[in-house]
Amino acid sequence: MLTRQLEAINLTKVYRFFISIIYKEVAMHPLTALLSIILLFIQLLLIKHPLAIIMAFLLLIGMLLHHKKAAIIATNFKYTKWPILVVLLINPIAVNYGDTVLLSFQILKFTLSITAESIVYSVMMSIKLFSIMIGMQLLPLISSGEDLFTFFNNYFRQLTLTLSMSSNAIGALKEEYDRVQMVMLTRGMPLKEQGFSVRIKRSVYLVKVVFISVLEGTFHRSEALFVRSYTKNPGTDYQPLTWRKTDQYILGFLAIITTLIAVSILSHGYFYQYYPQLLGTIASLPLVTLVLTLTTIYIGLKEQIKNEQLLF
Repeated sequence: MLTRQLEAINLTKVYRFFISIIYKEVAMHPLTALLSIILLFIQLLLIKHPLAIIMAFLLLIGMLLHHKKAAIIATNFKYTKWPILVVLLINPIAVNYGDTVLLSFQILKFTLSITAESIVYSVMMSIKLFSIMIGMQLLPLISSGEDLFTFFNNYFRQLTLTLSMSSNAIGALKEEYDRVQMVMLTRGMPLKEQGFSVRIKRSVYLVKVVFISVLEGTFHRSEALFVRSYTKNPGTDYQPLTWRKTDQYILGFLAIITTLIAVSILSHGYFYQYYPQLLGTIASLPLVTLVLTLTTIYIGLKEQIKNEQLLF
């Protein structure tokens, strides 16, 4: 187990030894997985240096490609391509700051200038946005979905219930609407009138019936939850989570990363300015904290994929 983990980490021998001590026989606990993602989000929001942004983006992409999760990249690009395109087009035109003027033109009485600084800023912010979207998908990948549900169920019972029922509400309403529409069709309700007012009246009538049916269903759900003791009192865990000694090591390692992030903030290690000129130095400490955080996530992703392979 230890040998396989060391072979997967392409770092120096000293760092490999350090990681192997901390992550021996790792199974990422939901708490450590959640803290790892939070630390990653903090850094993605703080970093401004183009080198750090590009490095975070390449590491995230490489991590997912290495574990054959390219579908996540494609899905995120599908939903973020239009916001990214808006940022790439609007920022260089709307923000005329910057000393390096690449193109200048006049519209009516207004003179607009496209600067290199505004283009670099829009490109970096687009990459940053895409990296944040990818980071949002990592939590269920580095920890089991059942473990995450059990964890939130233990400590945030009402929130877990609300989110779980809300996530299923849209599909349930669509199925109920189709069911009621089919019932009305069998009872002789005409569904092929082309008149706008007729379609509106029919839709309103169907929606009223759907909401009445849904409200009746809420009573059944509340009774089922009450019978299963899903109240403010702790209920039964079908798959209890165990906090092991290795989780303490990982938590300690995350505490070290948090300290390094705090030192980077206090020492202005994340400083970089785009306007009026690109100005900033490469700070090594933020890069180190970013690599350590992504290493934690990488190992959790590797172990979780291995556990899924064992299950199937």
